[in-house]
Amino acid sequence: MADDKYLNFPVALLCDAFTSIRQTMNNVMSYAGYVYTLKLEHGDQGEKLAYLAIKSIIGSKPYIKLTNEFLIARMAGCATIAELPNPLPLPLADYATRRKLDKIKFELQTAWNVNIYSRYVRGFYASIDY
Repeated sequence: MADDKYLNFPVALLCDAFTSIRQTMNNVMSYAGYVYTLKLEHGDQGEKLAYLAIKSIIGSKPYIKLTNEFLIARMAGCATIAELPNPLPLPLADYATRRKLDKIKFELQTAWNVNIYSRYVRGFYASIDY
C-alpha cells in the first residue's frame, strides 16, 4: 500500500465518464501529468546556464576541454573570455566562485548527464550523455 500512487484531478473531468470512459481517462491522465510536471524542479538558474553553456561549446563534438573562466564567459553569453564584462553581471557574479562552480559541476554530473573529468589537467574535460 505504501507504494501506491494516487492522481488528483477535478471531479468535473468525470462528467462524460458514462459516454466515453476512454476520453475521460485520457483527460484525467493528461491533467494529472501536467500538474505533476509543475511540481518538478530541474536545478537552479546557474545549473541551467552552465548546462546550456557546455552544450553550446560541445556542439557536435564528443567532448571538449575548457576552463572555469571560459565556462563563466559562455554562461554570460560571450564567445570568448576577452568579451566577458568587468564586473560580471549580478546574477552571474554569484556563481563565479570556485565553490559555487564545483557545486554546479557536481549537479550537472548527477542530474543533467554531464560527464566531467578534471584530474591532473588544467581546466576540465566535459561530455554529455544523450
